[in-house]
Amino acid sequence: MIRVRLGCESLFPERSVAEVCGTAGEVYREAGGRRTLAFERNGRRFFIKCHRGQGWREICKNLVCLRLPVLGAKTEWRALRRLESLAVPAPRWVAFGQQGRNPATRCSFLVTESLEGTRDLEYWAREIKRHEHRPTAVRAKWALIAQVARLTRVLHENGINHRDYYLCHLRLAAGREEFFRAPETWQVYVMDLHRAQLRLRTPLRWAAKDLAGLLYSCQYGPAGMSLTSRDLVRFLRIYREDWRKSLCTERALWRRVIRRLCRSYRREFSAELVLPPHLRVTGPCRAAEADGKRIPELTDAAALPFSVPVVGSVPLRGELVCERALRVRPGKRLACSGHWNGRPVFIKLFAAGFSGDRRWRRELHALRQLHVRGIPAPRLLHAGAAVGGGRFLVCEYLAASRTLDRAWLQRTEPGRHRALLRDLLVHLGAHHRRGVVPRDPHLGNFACTPDGIVTLDAGDVRLLRAPVARRAARANLALLLAQFPCEADPVGMGLYADYAAASGGETGKLDKLWLAGAIRGARRRRRRKVLRKAFRNCSAVVHRQDRWHRLLCDRTCYRGEMLNLLADPDAYLGHRRVRTLKDGNSSTVAVVQVNGQQVVVKRYNIKGWRHALLRGLRATRAARAWRNAHALLFDGVPTARPLAMLEHRLGPLRRRSYLVTEFVPGPTCLASFGLADDGAVPDQEALYQVSALLRKLHARRLQHGDLKATNIIMASSGPLLVDLDGLRRFRPAWPPQRAIQKDTRRFLANWKHLPDVEGRFRAMLGG
Repeated sequence: MIRVRLGCESLFPERSVAEVCGTAGEVYREAGGRRTLAFERNGRRFFIKCHRGQGWREICKNLVCLRLPVLGAKTEWRALRRLESLAVPAPRWVAFGQQGRNPATRCSFLVTESLEGTRDLEYWAREIKRHEHRPTAVRAKWALIAQVARLTRVLHENGINHRDYYLCHLRLAAGREEFFRAPETWQVYVMDLHRAQLRLRTPLRWAAKDLAGLLYSCQYGPAGMSLTSRDLVRFLRIYREDWRKSLCTERALWRRVIRRLCRSYRREFSAELVLPPHLRVTGPCRAAEADGKRIPELTDAAALPFSVPVVGSVPLRGELVCERALRVRPGKRLACSGHWNGRPVFIKLFAAGFSGDRRWRRELHALRQLHVRGIPAPRLLHAGAAVGGGRFLVCEYLAASRTLDRAWLQRTEPGRHRALLRDLLVHLGAHHRRGVVPRDPHLGNFACTPDGIVTLDAGDVRLLRAPVARRAARANLALLLAQFPCEADPVGMGLYADYAAASGGETGKLDKLWLAGAIRGARRRRRRKVLRKAFRNCSAVVHRQDRWHRLLCDRTCYRGEMLNLLADPDAYLGHRRVRTLKDGNSSTVAVVQVNGQQVVVKRYNIKGWRHALLRGLRATRAARAWRNAHALLFDGVPTARPLAMLEHRLGPLRRRSYLVTEFVPGPTCLASFGLADDGAVPDQEALYQVSALLRKLHARRLQHGDLKATNIIMASSGPLLVDLDGLRRFRPAWPPQRAIQKDTRRFLANWKHLPDVEGRFRAMLGG
C-alpha cells in the first residue's frame, strides 16, 4: 500500500515499498531498523524514513516495559496528519507506504518535505547564551519561551505527546537578523514524531515526560541555556491559563517532571542533581534543601558539615553548623547535631514548601505545649526560616543522654531492664494524664538522662484538651510495649499497675489479658511496617530503581567504595585478591573490603534459561534474604546486618541478584564443634547458646529452611544465623510444629559423626 499526496503523484511513480525504500541519497541516520536520508526530485528536496521492522525481541522488550513499540512509519504519518488538521507547523508529508502483516518484519516508509532555512532550537539557544546580556537576546529568549509553551499547550490539549520532546526536535524558520530583531515573524516546527502517541487526552505520565525532556534539554542539554524562575513563570502562564492554581492542584504532574529531570541527569552524568533554587521553591519537588544541598543526600561524610545562616536580632545571628546527621526523612526533614555560636545544639531542618512549613508549625506548637503541660522535653532555643529555603528548629543538646534503645542494650545487669521499663511506663502515664498521645512511641523518641526520661520527637505527638480515654491509652501503651522483645512482655504487664497509677486510671481484672493480645497485634502491625520500609526510600534505606536495576542500600553505607561495588559487583567477585568463601553453581560468596570494613557479597546465580524463566517473575533470593534479615533483627534473633541488595532486571523480569551483608568473624558451628580433637569435651556454654538461638527462632514461629551447622556463625557476641533466603514465618492460624521438627532434624543430622554433641543438642532441643 502506497499513498501519495494529491499533486505529488508524478514525483513517486514507484509501485512497491521496496522500490521507494531503495532510493539513493545522503544518509543522516541509520540505527534500530530505521534509516533516514535526504534526496532530491525535480529540484525539490525531501527526507525519507525507511522502517525495516524492529524484530520480536525489541517488541517484547517494549511490551514488558509497558511501552507501545514503534512498528513502522504509520505512527509518524498519523501524527503529521493530526498536526496538519490543527494547523501546527510540522514537516509536510508527501508519501507513505507499508508492506507486510508481520509486525516484526513489516517494511514501511514516510516521505516529508525538507524544512529549508530552519535550524534546531539548540543552535538558537546557544546564540542566546552567547549574547545573553544584550537586550535583543533577552527579548528573543522570552519570545522563544512563549513559542515553545504555545506549541506544547496545543499538543497536550489535543491528546498528542511527543515522547522525545527535546530542543533538537524543534526547528525555527528564521534568519539571524529576524531572530534578534523580529520575533513576531518566527515559526517553530515540531519534527521526529515516529514515537508520538495520539489520544483524546494526554495522560499525566506522558505530559510529564515531555515537559521533563524539554526542561532537561534547556537547562542541562548541549544548549545549556539557564532558565530563571521568571522564565518558568512565562512558560507556565501560556501552558496553563491559571498557572498559580496549576501549581497547587497539579502537584503530581510537577513532582513527576522534577523526578524525571533528576533521573535523566543521574543517567547522563552518573551523579545526583542539586536542584537550582527556582526549581526548589515553586513546590513541584518535595526534596528539602539546606544551603543548596538536598536533605535526602546529606547522609554521608561528603555532604557534612554544612551551615545554615540565621538572620534575626543580634543575639540570634550566626550560622547553624550541622555536623552529624542523626535521622533523615527523605523529602521531609533532617535531624542532626551541630553548633550555633559555639554552643552544641540539636537542629531540625524542614523541607521548603507548604508541607514543610506545616510540619514545622506543628512541631513548634507541640514542643511549646509539652513544656506548658509539664512533660520533660529539650528546651527550644530558636525557630525560624533558612535563607536558602525551608525552616529550622534549634533545641538544647542533651550531652549526658542516651536514647532508650541504646540504654536498653547497654543495661545487662539483672533488674536494670525492669527499672528502665518502669520509668518509661510512668513517663507515658504522665503523657496520657495530661492529654498527650505519642503516635509512634518507639524507643528512639525517648532519651534517658540523669534527671529522668525525656521526650525527643515533639512533632510525632497528638495533643488533646482532656486526659486520654482509657481504651485509647491502653492501645497506645500496647504500641509502646510492642517495641521491646517478646521476652519482655511479662515484665511490661507486671508493671501495668505503675502505669495506671501515673496515668490516673484504674486497673481492671481483664486489663492484662486484653493488653497481652493488644501487644501481639501491635507487634505484627509494626513488623509489617518495618518490612515495608525496608523496600522503599526512607530514613534508613536508599531505594533506586529503573527498568534495568533495583537497588536497596543501608543509608549509612551508601557512599564511597560501596557505590563502586554496587555499580559492578562481578568485578569485585572476580578479583584475584578477594577471599572466596563459596563458588558454587547456585551462588558465589566472597569477602570484600569496602569503606575500610569487610563485607560479604553473595551472588545468586542463574543456572540456565529454564531457571531464568522459573525465577523471572518471582521474588529473587536476594530480596527474600534482605527481607528475612530485617525480620530477624526486628524479632531480636541475631543475624548479620544486611547492607545492600541489588537486582538485575528487564522490566518486571528478575535476573541475577546480589546481597551484601556485614562480615562477622568467627568459625561456623560445624567447625567449632565438629572439628574438635578426639576426646575433647564441647563447651557447654556454647552448646547452650546455640540451642537458645534455635529455641528463640522457633518460638517466633519461624522456620529456617536450611538449618545446616555451617549456617550458624559462632561470633564473639554469640551465635547468629546466615543464609536466610529460605526463612519462613507461620501465621497464628497455622501450626508450625511439623516445620519446626523438620528444622530440628536437619540440624541434628549435622552431628551423626559426633554422638556426644548430638545427644546434648537433642536433650536441649527436645528433638
